[in-house]
Amino acid sequence: MNENYVCPGCGGVAELRAERCEFCGNPFVAALKSGAAVAADEATLLKQAADLETRLLRNPNDGKAHYELGQAYHRLGQYMKAQQQLKLAVALGPGKTDWLYLLAWNTGIMQGWECAEVETCAKTALSVDPKFKPAEALLHLARGAQAVLYDRSGSAAKTALDEFRAAIELDPKNAYGFYCAGCVYEQLDDLEQAADYFRKAAVLSTQDFAPNKEDARLFARVGTIYCKLDRPEDARKYLTEALTLDPDNSGAQRMLSLLDA
Repeated sequence: MNENYVCPGCGGVAELRAERCEFCGNPFVAALKSGAAVAADEATLLKQAADLETRLLRNPNDGKAHYELGQAYHRLGQYMKAQQQLKLAVALGPGKTDWLYLLAWNTGIMQGWECAEVETCAKTALSVDPKFKPAEALLHLARGAQAVLYDRSGSAAKTALDEFRAAIELDPKNAYGFYCAGCVYEQLDDLEQAADYFRKAAVLSTQDFAPNKEDARLFARVGTIYCKLDRPEDARKYLTEALTLDPDNSGAQRMLSLLDA
């Protein structure tokens, strides 16, 4: 049984059950909220959305209100509603890089990072601000995902990994750069590397504005990889975190039941 845990931030080694790295202070897994706290956050977002809807009835051309409403819907996991509002915001404020970035991000989560609209929004944001690294990172993320799905050459995996590594270098806090790289390593049957990238993705996911259910999917993926590596304690740790974030995550429920059988 593995008794140590490697920090995804600095590589320091600590006891498996430690919550933080003693070297850099990085949380090994997120300090997750209770179900009551998550429900309270959701209630706050729903009230915010209702207030913004009322504000937009008075002024339907308020681009900032459309953006904030799209952001609220995104955080609630209501991606279609978020998409509608973010598109209206971008139409009213075409020079707002943050608005374009969130539209690209919402599109990627909703439709997949290979979606052409992710690339289009990222390019538009870069045309406004060529130094906006998060948008450039999304551009690489989109191209890497496209290579995974559409490149039939023998170099598809290398091309994709190069793109995902470029995304990570530009935006080290982008969880999906790590996640997508992990998917490629899993396809290459390099499960140790896959676990490393998935673990980093899970830790980072709780620091962005994706909803808890989306974060739970990444934690469940880490747990699944650890099951494949025959590391049950590590697997149980991440699968439990997935269910803390989303008690309805069927994949985590199923894997935990197999571990406890």
